[in-house]
Amino acid sequence: SSNTMASSPPKPRLIHESLHNVTQSIRFLSIGLISQIIFMYGYNLSISIFEPRGHSASAIYATFYLCYIPVGHALTCLFVFGWPEVYLPSLLSNAPIGLTAMAIGTALTGFLSKMEFD
Repeated sequence: SSNTMASSPPKPRLIHESLHNVTQSIRFLSIGLISQIIFMYGYNLSISIFEPRGHSASAIYATFYLCYIPVGHALTCLFVFGWPEVYLPSLLSNAPIGLTAMAIGTALTGFLSKMEFD
């Protein structure tokens, strides 16, 4: 007799095995909140360092966001979807979304800065 049991798909490679006990939607919401807090802290720190040196808020935003894209993607991989077999293609597949968000954020930051909206 043949033993043909259906195998379950492998669990994603998360940063810690215990995270599999938390639903993916809760992990996604949680890391989204944590990622946003990290981003806002880093952006405000960058503003406090570079704006007094004459750099525009929109240039600081664009530069910081560009540097943060791999950080945010890595956090999402580690805590939500699992680390990909090959990281760079996974990161690059998310680049269009990140770059579009960066362009919109940069434009809005520049617009609000010109209005002196703080």
